[in-house]
Amino acid sequence: MVRPLRSAAAFLVAALPALVLAQAPAPPGRTDGPEGSEVGQGGYRRAPGPGAFQITFDAGGAITSEGPGYPLHDRPYFLGADLAWSPDDWLLLELTGAYDFDLERTLVLVGPRLRTPASPFSLSAGLKAGVMSWNGRSRFGLSPQLGAELEASDRFVLGLHYALDVPVEQDTTVTHRIFLGLGVRL
Repeated sequence: MVRPLRSAAAFLVAALPALVLAQAPAPPGRTDGPEGSEVGQGGYRRAPGPGAFQITFDAGGAITSEGPGYPLHDRPYFLGADLAWSPDDWLLLELTGAYDFDLERTLVLVGPRLRTPASPFSLSAGLKAGVMSWNGRSRFGLSPQLGAELEASDRFVLGLHYALDVPVEQDTTVTHRIFLGLGVRL
């Protein structure tokens, strides 16, 4: 009885190296190495992260509030662009330039935007400040913003945002901007 058990144990000890060597190879795109070794080895793609820049092109509606209600004028739309730097996944520092066709107003704003670090869908809130120029005068203004973004790929981001442009001056025209943005991460 002992002899068959010894033979089975000897067979397993002899076959163990063959079983280890016969293990199926790792599937393509996988390295089975230590954490972080996958990048650049055919595993994970290197997505832009902290320290990355992003350029966003914005287009949407710009509704001005003058007196009661929010009347629409001849050209209630605007175009703009943002340059953003992301020191971390949840923080963007942005420089914004926009042109409001209704008031013929130019906006140059700068400020932070906080973003939920979720992927592929995230929410954001920010406060920008800067120069709002129209009618030959420049005014200081604030622009609180709310938005939602969808990462379409590693490089492209689609966003839907709302901004309230408030010039810091008595008897001024407040503008509500609702816009879509297409961002490209560099």
